[in-house]
Amino acid sequence: MIRQPAHRPIEELNPIVPFTMMLETLCDHAQELAPGRKVLRACNVAVIKQVSVREPFEATLTGQWKSPDCISWSLPGYAYGDIVLGDDFPAEPEDYLKDFDPGNENLLPTIQGREGIYKYILFHGPRYQSLINVSKLTRKGLNAQIRKTEGKGSLTDSFGQLLGFYTHLAFDENQITLPKQVDELIFFQDYRDQEGIFDYTFVVKEAKDHEIVSNVIIRRGGKLWCMAKGWRNGRMNYGRDEMDTIMNPQDSHLAGRINSSVFYHFHDRRTSSSVLDFLHERYLDLEERKHYRSLYPNQARDYLISRIALKDGVRLYLQKDPREDLIFPIDIGIGHDESGKPRLYGHERLKGLEISIAHKGSEAVAMVAGEPVGIDIEKIEERSREFMELSFTQHELELLSGRNNDTAWIARLWVAKEAYAKMTGRGLEGNPKQYEVESVDGEELTIRGTIIKTTTHRDHYIVGWTQK
Repeated sequence: MIRQPAHRPIEELNPIVPFTMMLETLCDHAQELAPGRKVLRACNVAVIKQVSVREPFEATLTGQWKSPDCISWSLPGYAYGDIVLGDDFPAEPEDYLKDFDPGNENLLPTIQGREGIYKYILFHGPRYQSLINVSKLTRKGLNAQIRKTEGKGSLTDSFGQLLGFYTHLAFDENQITLPKQVDELIFFQDYRDQEGIFDYTFVVKEAKDHEIVSNVIIRRGGKLWCMAKGWRNGRMNYGRDEMDTIMNPQDSHLAGRINSSVFYHFHDRRTSSSVLDFLHERYLDLEERKHYRSLYPNQARDYLISRIALKDGVRLYLQKDPREDLIFPIDIGIGHDESGKPRLYGHERLKGLEISIAHKGSEAVAMVAGEPVGIDIEKIEERSREFMELSFTQHELELLSGRNNDTAWIARLWVAKEAYAKMTGRGLEGNPKQYEVESVDGEELTIRGTIIKTTTHRDHYIVGWTQK
């Protein structure tokens, strides 16, 4: 489900059981219990939670006969659905094609090729890339050609894939979707007979902020193979940059730039927790994920925000030409030396880089260079008299007094001390007065001959970083 470098362990690819693999599994078990009968319908099949197989998954599927022809299945906490059996397949409905006409108002002058669709819009791996081509895409629906690939459920997985493709192109928001339910799936032929090329058509029945609903038909050789009524994809509330990063982590980044070595990222309070779930799987390796999952939600969010700022910063720092590929964020490991200073490991291009990172709540900044560096961020706010007396020397208090003890300048002096202390690798050691701001020139402060540049960040923060 996640595009990561080929050398990464399978656990970092977040493999999941596709909705249609689950659906076909329910059909298989019903068929086993009634040999000689036919699977005619799957009704009210829904996934509650994706089945992750990062680690071996084991659960008990339970079934109960609701009638002699219907068995109700449940995988507690994950999925459920009813499978209806019979002796004969239903006849094709009369004039059914009139209800599946997507019209002629093409949304695209040229439909993107299969390779581009799977690279930039859909995230399915080769085992589930069942699309051959899209022949028509309109406001009402689309026509396509599909075929079964290696993965179980890959043919019917095209129901959700192509509805997701449509959503991506037809809407400006909530463009990422995942299949979550089908009200009724009617088979007119054996569901196990999936050889050949199929014609696929869907029409949109309803589009809401949180879901999109379609009706679908699949035909082979002009004969109806199956019909879905009420196929539902859940829509995710993701921003464009987040969506691009989720889909293609190597080609995208979320961090912004203050200068060539200084980067930032912040958490938008409107961002849903599901977005963070997707992002942490793109940015964090197995050890980092273990730590991330041990934290309280707010702590985990801030930890991820800081890692995004730093890892994207490293990627952008190394990218000397915009045409050059970025390295994957997951290939950038972050550890600490014996003094607690952050260090990089992993990708061969990280050798010789020095880093510094800081965050204040959900605002994070990072610095990357070829020599020791330090960075800090502080919120502009009122400070107590006790803080002032403990933090600043008499000389520094005089500097502040000359600036009317302005809250922004108090923050500037403090971030200068923090940034310098981080550059040394020792930190403040409980004694901020040992690193005295000697002079001020504009927004540049000097400590022991080192210039600390400062700037106002997003109106409410001061960022400061060391400069040789």
